[in-house]
Amino acid sequence: MTEGEVCPDGRNRLDAGCQGLFSRPILPHSVGRADYGSGSPPVRLSLRPDRGPTGAMSVVFKTATGDFAMNIPEWVKPAAWGVIGGAIAAIVIGFAWGGWVTGGTAGQMEEASAEAAIVQAFTPLCVAKAEQQPDKLVPLKEESSWQHDDFVIEAGWVDNVSEEYRTEVARVCASTLVEGMKAD
Repeated sequence: MTEGEVCPDGRNRLDAGCQGLFSRPILPHSVGRADYGSGSPPVRLSLRPDRGPTGAMSVVFKTATGDFAMNIPEWVKPAAWGVIGGAIAAIVIGFAWGGWVTGGTAGQMEEASAEAAIVQAFTPLCVAKAEQQPDKLVPLKEESSWQHDDFVIEAGWVDNVSEEYRTEVARVCASTLVEGMKAD
């Protein structure tokens, strides 16, 4: 019997003979086709969604030499959904509470950390230069707070800092100096 032929009881059969595990008509669904080069017969994969008395789904491999049927146990489908659900839950928990971040976020965190380290390293040097020029500290205190960083840059207290980080170091240095003068 070949593909498409009907058994006497009305069932479509892909495998040889009309005897089998299935009680309803089987409609083959072509899933894929593979050809492994010249000289080897093509292989056709068909799924049979109907379930027999064993509760298994059948996967049929069609070759030129014959059929090979593989029964998949019924528990495979819930297990596969459990694996998918567990993976999704692990991802959600990992990103929400586990501290996982994407590559872009990690890059932003790295840049922020590097800037903070540079500011922490150069602020004491700026404060030391400012203390060497006490005559400029009083005008710094009299400047408005939004002009403090410009004053520190013009005074030359952050000349040793890269242009990229100069404004931030000047802002922190000015706030440190002003806070120190208020405490005195």
